[in-house]
Amino acid sequence: MIRRFVLCPLLYGLLASTYAQEVPRSQLVFVGEISTVLIGQDSYCGKMERVDQEDLQKVAVPSGRRTWVRYVTGGSFSGSCSLDFSFIPEVGKAYIARYSSTRGSCQVELFRIRPGLAPTPEPLQPESKRSCLLQ
Repeated sequence: MIRRFVLCPLLYGLLASTYAQEVPRSQLVFVGEISTVLIGQDSYCGKMERVDQEDLQKVAVPSGRRTWVRYVTGGSFSGSCSLDFSFIPEVGKAYIARYSSTRGSCQVELFRIRPGLAPTPEPLQPESKRSCLLQ
């Protein structure tokens, strides 16, 4: 009987440590005139979390999974804009998402950052607006 009670906590500890391993992450930095940034990894219509303004300079996102990003901007001179895109961050890589607007249109560009090298453009998937009510 004593052995059974000793093995259960040991087995539980081994399983818990196996599943509690850190998920590899990538760094994402947002630049530009941004009001709100939302990030999620469930789907376009899945749960998205708001990034606080003070955290826009360094956001850790899980690597290797499609990540959806929604930019929302608003300004008295430039009007407002909402952009949705997705990409798959690579393990341990760092990225800059740069928002810009000119003459009523807005765009976002994604760059990969490498120490000692110029940022290089990275592919991103523009996401068209769609309703999430009928899922």
